[in-house]
Amino acid sequence: MLHNCLIVDDNELSQYDLENKLSYWPEFNLLGKVGSTTDAAEFLKNKKIDLIFLDLHLEGLQEKPFIKILEANKTQVVWLSGNKNHTDDALNYNLTDILVKPYTDNHFVKTMILVLKRFKSAFEIEAKLPHCLFVRSNKMLVKLPYADILYVEALSDYVIIHTKPKKYTVHSTMKVLEDVLPPSDFFVRITPTLLGLIKLKQ
Repeated sequence: MLHNCLIVDDNELSQYDLENKLSYWPEFNLLGKVGSTTDAAEFLKNKKIDLIFLDLHLEGLQEKPFIKILEANKTQVVWLSGNKNHTDDALNYNLTDILVKPYTDNHFVKTMILVLKRFKSAFEIEAKLPHCLFVRSNKMLVKLPYADILYVEALSDYVIIHTKPKKYTVHSTMKVLEDVLPPSDFFVRITPTLLGLIKLKQ
Protein backbone atom coordinates (compact mmCIF):
# COMPACT_ATOMS: atom_id res chain seq x y z
CA MET A 1 0.00 0.00 0.00
CA LEU A 2 1.32 3.41 -1.01
CA HIS A 3 1.19 6.28 1.48
CA ASN A 4 0.68 9.71 -0.08
CA CYS A 5 3.03 12.49 1.05
CA LEU A 6 3.11 16.26 0.84
CA ILE A 7 6.10 18.55 1.44
CA VAL A 8 5.26 22.00 2.85
CA ASP A 9 8.42 24.10 2.87
CA ASP A 10 9.24 27.48 1.33
CA ASN A 11 12.86 26.45 0.76
CA GLU A 12 13.26 24.84 -2.67
CA LEU A 13 16.57 23.19 -1.76
CA SER A 14 14.95 21.57 1.27
CA GLN A 15 12.08 20.40 -0.94
CA TYR A 16 14.50 18.86 -3.43
CA ASP A 17 16.52 17.14 -0.69
CA LEU A 18 13.39 15.58 0.82
CA GLU A 19 12.12 14.52 -2.59
CA ASN A 20 15.43 12.80 -3.27
CA LYS A 21 15.39 10.98 0.07
CA LEU A 22 11.79 9.84 -0.39
CA SER A 23 12.65 8.33 -3.77
CA TYR A 24 14.46 5.51 -1.90
CA TRP A 25 11.24 4.52 -0.11
CA PRO A 26 8.84 2.70 -2.47
CA GLU A 27 6.14 2.67 0.23
CA PHE A 28 5.62 6.42 -0.22
CA ASN A 29 4.19 8.44 -3.07
CA LEU A 30 5.04 12.16 -3.17
CA LEU A 31 1.94 13.92 -4.48
CA GLY A 32 3.17 17.48 -4.23
CA LYS A 33 5.41 20.23 -2.90
CA VAL A 34 4.05 23.58 -1.73
CA GLY A 35 5.55 26.60 -0.02
CA SER A 36 2.78 27.81 2.31
CA THR A 37 0.12 26.55 4.72
CA THR A 38 -2.55 28.18 2.52
CA ASP A 39 -1.52 26.05 -0.46
CA ALA A 40 -1.20 23.03 1.83
CA ALA A 41 -4.75 23.50 3.13
CA GLU A 42 -6.13 23.62 -0.42
CA PHE A 43 -4.11 20.54 -1.33
CA LEU A 44 -5.42 18.62 1.70
CA LYS A 45 -9.02 19.48 0.81
CA ASN A 46 -8.70 17.76 -2.56
CA LYS A 47 -6.22 14.96 -1.90
CA LYS A 48 -5.89 12.24 0.74
CA ILE A 49 -2.49 12.82 2.36
CA ASP A 50 -1.10 10.28 4.82
CA LEU A 51 2.16 12.04 5.68
CA ILE A 52 3.12 15.70 5.59
CA PHE A 53 6.60 17.17 6.00
CA LEU A 54 5.90 20.57 7.53
CA ASP A 55 8.30 23.48 7.93
CA LEU A 56 7.78 24.75 11.46
CA HIS A 57 8.60 28.36 10.57
CA LEU A 58 5.78 28.91 8.05
CA GLU A 59 3.01 31.37 8.90
CA GLY A 60 -0.41 30.00 9.80
CA LEU A 61 0.68 26.81 11.55
CA GLN A 62 -1.22 27.64 14.74
CA GLU A 63 -4.45 28.65 12.98
CA LYS A 64 -7.34 26.37 13.96
CA PRO A 65 -8.70 25.79 10.42
CA PHE A 66 -5.36 24.37 9.31
CA ILE A 67 -5.02 22.18 12.42
CA LYS A 68 -8.59 20.88 11.94
CA ILE A 69 -7.79 19.88 8.36
CA LEU A 70 -4.81 17.85 9.57
CA GLU A 71 -6.91 16.23 12.29
CA ALA A 72 -9.74 15.41 9.87
CA ASN A 73 -7.33 13.72 7.48
CA LYS A 74 -5.53 11.88 10.33
CA THR A 75 -2.34 13.00 8.65
CA GLN A 76 0.98 12.08 10.21
CA VAL A 77 3.23 15.12 10.60
CA VAL A 78 7.01 15.31 10.48
CA TRP A 79 8.24 18.75 11.44
CA LEU A 80 11.20 20.38 9.71
CA SER A 81 12.90 22.77 12.10
CA GLY A 82 16.11 24.60 12.76
CA ASN A 83 15.41 24.55 16.50
CA LYS A 84 15.33 21.53 18.82
CA ASN A 85 13.14 23.23 21.45
CA HIS A 86 9.69 22.94 19.91
CA THR A 87 8.20 19.88 21.61
CA ASP A 88 5.50 21.87 23.43
CA ASP A 89 4.08 23.29 20.21
CA ALA A 90 3.96 19.78 18.74
CA LEU A 91 0.99 18.87 20.97
CA ASN A 92 -1.33 20.57 18.48
CA TYR A 93 -0.41 18.09 15.78
CA ASN A 94 -0.43 14.36 15.09
CA LEU A 95 3.34 14.56 15.37
CA THR A 96 5.49 11.56 14.49
CA ASP A 97 8.96 13.10 14.63
CA ILE A 98 10.98 16.31 14.26
CA LEU A 99 13.79 16.55 11.73
CA VAL A 100 16.16 19.26 12.96
CA LYS A 101 18.04 20.87 10.10
CA PRO A 102 20.59 19.96 9.00
CA TYR A 103 19.56 16.36 9.60
CA THR A 104 21.56 13.29 8.60
CA ASP A 105 20.48 10.59 6.18
CA ASN A 106 20.36 8.09 9.03
CA HIS A 107 18.13 10.37 11.11
CA PHE A 108 15.80 10.52 8.12
CA VAL A 109 15.80 6.71 7.94
CA LYS A 110 14.90 6.48 11.64
CA THR A 111 12.07 8.98 11.12
CA MET A 112 10.65 6.98 8.21
CA ILE A 113 10.76 3.82 10.31
CA LEU A 114 8.70 5.62 12.97
CA VAL A 115 6.23 6.68 10.29
CA LEU A 116 5.89 3.14 8.97
CA LYS A 117 5.42 1.75 12.46
CA ARG A 118 2.39 3.97 12.85
CA PHE A 119 0.99 2.66 9.60
CA LYS A 120 1.75 -0.98 10.22
CA SER A 121 2.53 -3.36 13.05
CA ALA A 122 6.09 -3.51 14.38
CA PHE A 123 6.30 -7.14 13.23
CA GLU A 124 5.59 -6.20 9.62
CA ILE A 125 8.19 -3.42 9.76
CA GLU A 126 10.96 -5.61 11.12
CA ALA A 127 10.20 -8.28 8.55
CA LYS A 128 10.33 -5.85 5.62
CA LEU A 129 13.02 -3.29 6.39
CA PRO A 130 16.41 -4.10 4.86
CA HIS A 131 19.35 -4.41 7.23
CA CYS A 132 21.39 -1.63 5.72
CA LEU A 133 23.12 1.67 6.35
CA PHE A 134 22.40 4.85 4.38
CA VAL A 135 25.41 7.12 3.82
CA ARG A 136 26.22 10.12 1.65
CA SER A 137 29.42 9.75 -0.35
CA ASN A 138 30.51 11.96 -3.27
CA LYS A 139 27.18 13.85 -3.00
CA MET A 140 25.24 10.62 -3.55
CA LEU A 141 23.01 8.75 -1.10
CA VAL A 142 24.26 5.17 -0.97
CA LYS A 143 22.52 2.14 0.53
CA LEU A 144 24.99 -0.30 2.12
CA PRO A 145 23.70 -3.70 3.28
CA TYR A 146 25.25 -4.77 6.58
CA ALA A 147 26.32 -8.02 4.94
CA ASP A 148 28.57 -6.10 2.52
CA ILE A 149 30.41 -4.10 5.21
CA LEU A 150 33.80 -5.54 6.07
CA TYR A 151 34.94 -2.89 8.54
CA VAL A 152 34.89 0.85 9.21
CA GLU A 153 38.02 2.92 9.71
CA ALA A 154 38.18 6.24 11.56
CA LEU A 155 39.93 9.12 9.81
CA SER A 156 39.73 12.44 11.69
CA ASP A 157 36.28 13.92 10.88
CA TYR A 158 35.62 11.18 8.34
CA VAL A 159 35.18 7.43 8.31
CA ILE A 160 36.11 4.99 5.59
CA ILE A 161 33.60 2.20 5.12
CA HIS A 162 35.20 -0.82 3.52
CA THR A 163 32.74 -3.05 1.69
CA LYS A 164 33.13 -6.06 -0.56
CA PRO A 165 32.70 -4.10 -3.81
CA LYS A 166 34.50 -0.84 -2.82
CA LYS A 167 35.17 1.65 -0.04
CA TYR A 168 33.31 4.86 0.80
CA THR A 169 34.66 7.98 2.50
CA VAL A 170 31.91 9.58 4.55
CA HIS A 171 31.84 12.80 6.56
CA SER A 172 30.84 11.32 9.92
CA THR A 173 32.28 10.15 13.23
CA MET A 174 32.83 6.73 14.70
CA LYS A 175 30.45 7.61 17.54
CA VAL A 176 27.59 8.15 15.10
CA LEU A 177 28.20 4.78 13.47
CA GLU A 178 28.45 3.05 16.84
CA ASP A 179 24.95 4.32 17.61
CA VAL A 180 23.54 3.27 14.24
CA LEU A 181 25.15 -0.11 13.55
CA PRO A 182 23.88 -3.14 15.49
CA PRO A 183 26.29 -4.30 18.26
CA SER A 184 25.38 -7.89 17.46
CA ASP A 185 27.18 -7.55 14.10
CA PHE A 186 29.93 -5.01 14.84
CA PHE A 187 32.40 -4.31 17.61
CA VAL A 188 34.97 -1.56 18.22
CA ARG A 189 38.59 -2.57 17.85
CA ILE A 190 41.52 -0.32 18.80
CA THR A 191 45.04 -1.03 17.51
CA PRO A 192 48.17 1.15 17.02
CA THR A 193 47.12 1.73 13.41
CA LEU A 194 43.37 1.34 13.44
CA LEU A 195 40.39 2.58 15.41
CA GLY A 196 37.33 1.14 13.79
CA LEU A 197 34.17 -0.89 13.81
CA ILE A 198 34.95 -4.40 12.74
CA LYS A 199 32.21 -6.64 11.42
CA LEU A 200 31.82 -9.93 13.23
CA LYS A 201 32.10 -13.10 11.19
CA GLN A 202 28.76 -14.55 10.13
